[in-house]
Amino acid sequence: MFLQLGHHVHYIACFFIGIIAYRKKWFDYLTKKNSKLWIILAVSTIILFPAVTALSGILTLGTEVFMGGFHWQAYEYAIWESIMCVSIIITICHIFKSKYSTQNFFLRTLSSDAYATFIFHVIVIVMLNIFLRELLIPTAVKFLIVSITGIPLCFIIAHIIRRIPYVKNII
Repeated sequence: MFLQLGHHVHYIACFFIGIIAYRKKWFDYLTKKNSKLWIILAVSTIILFPAVTALSGILTLGTEVFMGGFHWQAYEYAIWESIMCVSIIITICHIFKSKYSTQNFFLRTLSSDAYATFIFHVIVIVMLNIFLRELLIPTAVKFLIVSITGIPLCFIIAHIIRRIPYVKNII
């Protein structure tokens, strides 16, 4: 998998939309009734994806026409990806708002360290991948090892960094 810089526009846009949504209290309007359309859209885009790509020629043309260039399949994929991502984000926001909106001390600590974790996680994950690069184990196992060790490690490092004087005020 290679780094797709084009997706960074989505990440930045989602970050700022999240800030606006919080300030304008959009999450207060995220009721079960309002979320139903997004839940249906998220599930249907995921379920229909294999059929739509097969009908669009992935079996005969390969994946190249879906990955970019002046092909209608690339446009279709970009539209599908955007709809799927937005609907999943809104669905997850609804699920977490309705079922997991309480915090204890541990979760408050993780929450306050989340932005620092976001900033520094790439360094930690890349370093873990470099350490595991030479191991002759399946990629899926490496993924599990990096996930299981990387997530807590990212939060621990972020927590330590935030304890540095004046850093807590910035991140």
